[in-house]
Amino acid sequence: MQSERPANRQNWIPPAILIALGTAAITCLAFALVAIAIGRAQTAEFEQHGRTRMKLVQAFARACRRYCADYLRPALQRIEAPFVIEGMSATYMTQQILRYVAQEYPGLQYRQAAPNPLNPAHLPSPFEQELLERFRTTPGLEQVDGMRNTARGRVYYVASPIRAEARCLRCHGSPDKAPIEVRERYGTTSGYGWKEGDVVGVLMVTVPVADILASQARVRRVVHGTTMAVSLVLSAALGILLLLLMRWNWKLRLARRQAEAASNAKSAFLATMSHEIRTPLTAILGYADELARTAQRGQLPPDACEAVDAIRTSGRHLLDLINDILDLARVEAGRIVRELADVSLPGLIHDVCSIMRVRATEKGLRLAVRVCGQLPAVVRVDPAQLRQILVNLVGNAVKFTDHGEVAIELSADRQSESRSLLTIRVQDTGIGIPADKLDELFEPFVQVADSAVARAQGTGLGLTVTKRLVELAGGTITVQSQLGAGTTFTITMPVFHKPDVSWLDEAAFARAYAERSTPTDEDIRLDGIRVLLCEDNPLNARLVQRMIERAGGSCEHVPDGRQAVTYFETRSPDRWPDLVLMDLQMPVMDGLTATERLRSMGVHIPVVALSANVMKDDRDRCLAVGFSDYVSKPIDRAELLRRIIHHVRASKRSCPSDVASP
Repeated sequence: MQSERPANRQNWIPPAILIALGTAAITCLAFALVAIAIGRAQTAEFEQHGRTRMKLVQAFARACRRYCADYLRPALQRIEAPFVIEGMSATYMTQQILRYVAQEYPGLQYRQAAPNPLNPAHLPSPFEQELLERFRTTPGLEQVDGMRNTARGRVYYVASPIRAEARCLRCHGSPDKAPIEVRERYGTTSGYGWKEGDVVGVLMVTVPVADILASQARVRRVVHGTTMAVSLVLSAALGILLLLLMRWNWKLRLARRQAEAASNAKSAFLATMSHEIRTPLTAILGYADELARTAQRGQLPPDACEAVDAIRTSGRHLLDLINDILDLARVEAGRIVRELADVSLPGLIHDVCSIMRVRATEKGLRLAVRVCGQLPAVVRVDPAQLRQILVNLVGNAVKFTDHGEVAIELSADRQSESRSLLTIRVQDTGIGIPADKLDELFEPFVQVADSAVARAQGTGLGLTVTKRLVELAGGTITVQSQLGAGTTFTITMPVFHKPDVSWLDEAAFARAYAERSTPTDEDIRLDGIRVLLCEDNPLNARLVQRMIERAGGSCEHVPDGRQAVTYFETRSPDRWPDLVLMDLQMPVMDGLTATERLRSMGVHIPVVALSANVMKDDRDRCLAVGFSDYVSKPIDRAELLRRIIHHVRASKRSCPSDVASP
C-alpha cells in the first residue's frame, strides 16, 4: 500500500495543475472583461452624449433659420428696417447664442464651418474641409463621428452636413436677388449660386474626453497590476491559443468570403444564362404557338403539325428546366421572402387551372376542382408562392398521367376567428411511384428510377422547391402513391383571414370560380390601340408585332432606347402611342435609362418592361425607375394582350386627354 501512495499522489498532480491554470485563466479573463465593459460603458456614454448634443444643436440651428426666415426678417421688412446682416443671419445668430451657452456648459464646443466668403469667420479648418468634401462626395452620408486631437486635448466629435434650404437662397441664390446690404459689404463675385440641397457647410460638436480616457487608463492600470502575475504564467499558453484562434478565424472568414463569392457568382451565372436562354426561347415558343394556331385552322399538313407539337413540347420543357433551377437557387440563397396579401381563394384556384388546362387538354385529361365542407372566400397568403406550389404539383400530376383526371381537393379547419388550417390535395390517376422511392422524392435532382416514370422529362427540382415553399409558409407536404393507380400530394398550411370573412360551400365556390372566367387569347382585341415596341432582337420584335396586329392593334418598332427617346422628342403628344413595350437589355441605350429619360421628359403613358430577367430584384428595379408593369420572356400572348388592355384603359381613366381613344 505504501508503494502505491506516491503513484496516487502523482496521478492527481496533473489535474490539479490544470485546475489551477484554468482558475487563473478564468480570473484573468474576468478582470479583462470587467475592464473592457467599463471602457465600453464610458465610451458609449460620451458617444451618446455627443450624439445628443448634435441633435440639440441641429434642432437649435433649424429653429434659428426658421425664426429668421419666418418671423424676424418679415417683421423687419414690414417696418422697413434696414437689412442688418448680424441680426438677420441665422448662421450668425446660431454661432453667437451657442457661444454664450458654452460659457455655462464648458464642455460644449461648437463649430458651424462653411467655405463661404460672405462669412469669413466660419472658414473651415483643414480637418473640417476634409469632412466637407466627404459629405459632398458621399450621397446619403448624414453623420460622421470619431476621436481626434485638438489644441484643447483629445475630443470625441460628431459632424453633420449643412444643406442649403429654400430660405437660404434668398441671400445665396442669385446676387441680383440678395439684399443690397449683403452685396455692398461682400460684393457679387462669390458666396452665391447655391442650389437647394447643396452641402454648404459642416455642423460639428465635440465632447472633451481627456478625463474619461484618463479614468479608463487608471482602470487598466489597476487591472494590469492585479493580473500581472497570472498573465506571466499564462502568456505563452494564451499566446499560442490566440494564434490558433486568429488562424481559425482567418480561415473561417476566408471560407465565408469564398462561399459568398461562389454564391454571387452562381446567382450571376444563373441570371445571365436565364436571360440568354429565354431570349431565343421567346421566338421559338412564340412562333411555335403561331404555327399551332395555323394548324388548328387546318392550314398545315399533318407531318408539319407533328413537328410543331414537338417544338412546343421541347421548348416548354426547356423553360420548365430553367424555372426550376432559378427557383432552387433563390430558395438556397434565402432570397425568397413572403409577401402576404388578401387573395380570393376561388380566383387563385381558377388562375392555376387556367395555366394548366391547356396541357391537360392536350393529353385528354379532365382537370377537376372539389370542395369538402366550407372554405374562407378570402385568405391572407403569399399569392405568388401558393400559385407556384399548386402549378408545380398540378403540372407534375399532368406530366405523369396519361388518362383519367387530375383533381384539386380543398378543405379548411377553422381554428380561431382569424386562423384556419387549409388542406389542399392534388390527386391524379397516373402511373404512381414505387413505395421505396417516396423518401427520395423531395431531394434535388433526384428522379424515380422506374422505367414507366423515366419516360417523362424533368430535373427533379420542382418538388424540392415546392416542399421548401410550403415549409416557408409554416406548412407540411406529404405524398401517398400506389404504382399504376395514381398519386396524392397533401399540403396542410395555416392561413389567416378576417373574422367576418364569407365561407363558401361547394356550390358557392363554383359560382365564384366561374365568375373568374377570362376570354381566350383569340377573343382579346386591341382595336385602335397603338403600341411602340422597343426591342433589339428582330425575331422577337416581329413576333410581338404579329401578336398585336393580329389582335387588331398597331405596332411601331424601334431597335434601342435612344431611338425610343428620339421618337417622343420628335412627335407631339397627340401622336404618341397608347403604350410602350420596352426591352431592358439593348445596345446604345438600355430600357432602364430610356424609361428614366421618358419620365423626366413628361411622358406619362404606360411603359411595360419586356425582359428575360426574372429575378425579383430586376422587377423591383424596373418599377422603381418608372415602369408601369413587368412581363417576363418567353411572352404569353394572352397575358401580354390582357396587360396592354388593362394599362391602356387605366391610363385613359386617369388622364383621358393624353391618350387618344382607341
